[in-house]
Amino acid sequence: MEKIPFDQYQRYKHVAEIINLVREKEKYCILEVGANEHRNLEHFLPNDQITYLDIEVPKHLKDESNYIQADATDMPLKDKTFDFVIALDVFEHISNTKREKFITEIKRVAREGFIIAAPFNTEGVEEAEIRLNEYHKALYGENFRWLEEHRQNSLPQFNDTLKILRENSINFIEFEHGSLFLWEKLMRLHFLVASSNKLKNYRFVIDEFYNKYIYERDYSVPCYRKFIVSLKSAEKLEIIRSNITIRKNNSVIDSDIINKLLDLENSIKDLNLIEIQNQQCSTYDKLCSSIINEQKIGIQQIQEIYNWVSQHTQDIQNLIEDRVNLLKQVERLTVENQHLRQQIEDKDTHIRNIEAINQAIVNTKGWKYLERIRRVRNFFLLNKWNSIPKVVNRIKTKGLRETVNLIEKKINYENNDYNYDKWIRSQIPSNSVINEIKVEIEQFSQKPIISIVMPTYNTDKNLLAKAIDSVRNQIYPYWELCICDDCSSNKEVWELLEEYAKKDKRIKIVRAKNNLGIAGATNKAIELASGDYVGFLDHDDELTIDALYEVAKVINECNPDMIYSDEDKIDENGIYCEPFFKPDWSPDYILSVNYICHFAVYRKSIGDELGWLRTDIEGSQDHDLVLRFTERTEKVKHIPKVLYHWRKIPTSTAQNGNSKHYAWENGVKVVQDALNRRNIAGRVTKGKSFGHYEVRRKIDEEKLVSIIIPMRDKVELIRTCIDSIEKKTTYKNYEIIIIDNGSKEQETLEYLSATKHRVLRLDVPFNYSYLNNRAVEYAQGEYILFLNNDVEVIEPEWLTVMVEHIQRKEVGAVGAKLYYTDGRIQHAGIILGIGGVAGHSHKYFQGDSLGYFSMLTDTRNFSAVTGACLLTKKYLFNEIGGFNEKDLAVAFNDVDLCLRIREKGYLIVLPPKAELFHHESVSRGHSLDIKEVKYMKQRWGHILDKDPYYNPNLTLEKEDFSLNI
Repeated sequence: MEKIPFDQYQRYKHVAEIINLVREKEKYCILEVGANEHRNLEHFLPNDQITYLDIEVPKHLKDESNYIQADATDMPLKDKTFDFVIALDVFEHISNTKREKFITEIKRVAREGFIIAAPFNTEGVEEAEIRLNEYHKALYGENFRWLEEHRQNSLPQFNDTLKILRENSINFIEFEHGSLFLWEKLMRLHFLVASSNKLKNYRFVIDEFYNKYIYERDYSVPCYRKFIVSLKSAEKLEIIRSNITIRKNNSVIDSDIINKLLDLENSIKDLNLIEIQNQQCSTYDKLCSSIINEQKIGIQQIQEIYNWVSQHTQDIQNLIEDRVNLLKQVERLTVENQHLRQQIEDKDTHIRNIEAINQAIVNTKGWKYLERIRRVRNFFLLNKWNSIPKVVNRIKTKGLRETVNLIEKKINYENNDYNYDKWIRSQIPSNSVINEIKVEIEQFSQKPIISIVMPTYNTDKNLLAKAIDSVRNQIYPYWELCICDDCSSNKEVWELLEEYAKKDKRIKIVRAKNNLGIAGATNKAIELASGDYVGFLDHDDELTIDALYEVAKVINECNPDMIYSDEDKIDENGIYCEPFFKPDWSPDYILSVNYICHFAVYRKSIGDELGWLRTDIEGSQDHDLVLRFTERTEKVKHIPKVLYHWRKIPTSTAQNGNSKHYAWENGVKVVQDALNRRNIAGRVTKGKSFGHYEVRRKIDEEKLVSIIIPMRDKVELIRTCIDSIEKKTTYKNYEIIIIDNGSKEQETLEYLSATKHRVLRLDVPFNYSYLNNRAVEYAQGEYILFLNNDVEVIEPEWLTVMVEHIQRKEVGAVGAKLYYTDGRIQHAGIILGIGGVAGHSHKYFQGDSLGYFSMLTDTRNFSAVTGACLLTKKYLFNEIGGFNEKDLAVAFNDVDLCLRIREKGYLIVLPPKAELFHHESVSRGHSLDIKEVKYMKQRWGHILDKDPYYNPNLTLEKEDFSLNI
C-alpha cells in the first residue's frame, strides 16, 4: 500500500483509520462514490464488503456485481442500504447546484454515517491549483484534466457546505490534512518524473517515502484537503476528534525533508533537460556519450538523495518512538484529567446553585422592572434624545407601560434587523451561480410564461422604477409584466410606464379610464396576461433576482397550481427587516390570517374560472382569492425562501396595519364567506392583532369526552386539577378516569376512595403509554382527552373550543395552550427537530406576548401537540394502536402518536383559547432515555428536520423562532 500515490494514500488511509476507530462489527457494507476502477479502498479495508458507484464505469467492469453505474445525486438505492458511504475527491466535481442533493443522497443511503474529502475554494488552494495546472501545461502542452474540471465547476465554498450540513441536521466534525506547500511540491515531482520513461519508477520512491514517514504528521496549515465525517453517534465523533487532535499536536515535519524534496525536483528537472537534449542529438555519438555521462551523474545524485532518505529512517523511527512515549504521557494526563473533571463538576454544581439563586432574583418583579428601565435608558443614550418629544406624547396618549413595551420592541427589531439585513444580502446569487442557474433553466422541461401583474396609482417614481427593474433583472427570462395604471393624476407615472414599455416588449401597459381601486386595476392588468401562471407584485415592492427561477423550478418539480414564498420588508433606509418565514400549507392558519400574502403565484386557468379578485372587499381581496382558490385545488407549494421585499412606507400595511383599517373589517367578511361556502356553521370575529381573525365553530353534538389523568401520590396536584375542571369547565358532557399508578401516601388514598370519579389502579412500573392505553379500554366517551395531573384550567371554554375542532372529520387531534405557573408559555404546539427530536413552540415567551407574527393568537396546524392536554377520537386512537408501550414508555409518546395520526392524513389543531396552567416539573422530571431518542430518530428521522408547519430558515436550537443564520 505504501506504493499507492501519496495523494490517494492520504484519503484512503484516513478512511480506514476512522472506520476502524469506531468499528463495532467485523464486516461493514461500504459504498464508495466516484471510485472509478482503482479499487484502492479494498486494499485498506480488506475484510469489508465494498461496492463502487460512479457515473462512468469502464466496460470491463460493468458486469461485476460490486459496480453500479449511476448519478450520485440520484442513486437507485433504498434508504440506509450501506453502513458507510465514502466520497473522496468527488464533491468538488459535482456542480454547485447539485451539491446539496449530493450530500442529502449519501446521508439517505448511509446507516451509520459518511465521509467526504475534498479541496475547498480558499485563496491558497485556488492559487496552488492554478500554478500546478500551468506547470503541467508547460510540460505537456495541455491542462491537467482534474484541475481543469475543478476550475470549470468551481471548488466548493466551505461555508456553503457547512450551511447545507446544518440545514439538514447532520452531525459532523471536520478537519484538514495535507500541507498545501508539500502537496504542490510532490505533485510537481509526479508531473516531472511522468514526463520521462527512465524516471517513472522514482515516483514510487517519492510516494513510499511520503506514505511511510510524512503522512501521519502532515497536518501543517494551510492544508489542501478537508475531511467531513458524519456519524449518527455523537460519542464516536468525539473519539475521532480527539484522535485527530493528538495527531495535530505531534505534527512536525523536519525542514531537511522539505529541502531534499526541493533538491530532488531540481535534479529531475536537469535530468529531463538532459533527456530532451539526448533525443535531439542522438546522431552525434560523442555528444550522446557526454550526455549519458551527465545522466549517470544525475542518477547518482538521485541515488545519493535516496540513500540519505534511507539513512534518516532511524531518525524517523526515533521520532515515532517519541510519539509513543507522548501517547503514554497522554494516558497519564487523561487519568489526571478525570480527577480534574470531578473537581470541575463539583464546582459546576456550586455554580448552578448560585445561578439558581441569581435566576430567582432575575425572575422577581422588581428586577424585571429595573431591567426594562435600563434598556429604555440605553435607548436614549444611543443618540436617541431626539425621540423624547415622541415618547412624552406616547406616554400621554397610551400610558407608560405600552410606551416602554414599544421602545423595547424597537430595540429588539433594530438588533435583529441589522443581522438579518447582512445575512439576506449574503444570499444574493453571485455571477458564477447566476450562470449555473441560466444553464439549469435551459434544461427545464417546462419553461412557463409567468405573468406578473401590477396596479399603479400615483406611485413614487423612484419606487415604481425599482419595482419594475426587479422584474426586468430576473434570472428567469420567460416572463411578462402587465401593468394597469389606475387613472393616476400624476402624469409622471404613465410617462415612466410608457418609457419602460418601449424598452422591453415583455412589459404591457394599460390605463384605466376611471379609478377602479386595487382589485379592479389588478383584474384589468390580468386581462393583458397571456402566461401560464399569474404572480402579484405591488407597485412599490421588489422581487429578488431569483424569484421567478425558484417558481419555475418548483413548477418543473411538482406542477403545483398555487405557489407562495417567504417575504421580508424594506424600511425607509433601505434595510431589509422583519422576515416572515412561513409554514407550508396550513388550512386552519389561513382562516386566522392571510399568511400567504407575498409572493403568491396562481395557475391562470383556475384564476380565470374564479373571476380573479372581488372588488367589494377592498384590502382583503388577496385573502379572499387564496381561500376561494384553495377550495378548487390542493396542489399548493411553499418555497421556503424570501423572494419578495415588501416596502414599509407610512401609508402601507407593511408599515402600519391601521393605515388600512377597512381591510380588517372586510377580512372578517371574507373568512365568514369562506365558512358559508364550505357549509361550516361558525362565527368570525376580529382577532387580537390587525388582520387576524378568530373562528368559532358550532358544535353539532356534545358527545361524551373521557378525561384520563394518570397520577401517583402528590394529592394536592390531582385535587387542584379536578377542582378546576369541575368549577370552570363550561362543556359539561365529560367523565374523569383517574389512573392511580401505585400511590402510597395516606392522604392520597383517602382522596381517591372518596372521589366520585372512576379510579383505575395499576401497580406497575411507570409507563405512560401503558397506563393510558389501559385506561382507554375503560373509557365510554367517543372522544378521549389525555391530561396531566399537574394541569389547571384557566379558560372556562377550553374544552369547548377543543371539541369544536375534534368533531371535524379531517382533524385527528387537538392540543391546548399551556402556561407555566409564573405565566410564561410552556406549550403552544410542538415543533419537530428542536433539540434533536421535538420542542415546544414559543416556550418561555411571556403569557401576554402575541408571538412570532402574532402566531400565539391564531388557530394553527401542527405536526404534534403535547400529551399533557391532548384530545383525540377513540376509534382513531384504537385504529393506530394507541401509544407505543414498547419503545416509548416515558418521553415522545405523544409526538409519536400525533405523527402516526398525521400519517393517516389527519390534521392536528391547536386553538389558542384552550388555555391551562401546566405546573411542569412539579410532578415528574425531565430525564430522557437515549433509547427513546434513538427510536424517534430511526422511526421519524425523515421528517424530524423537515416540519411542514415550521420553516428551515428558523432555528432548531431554541423554541423562540429566531433565525437560523
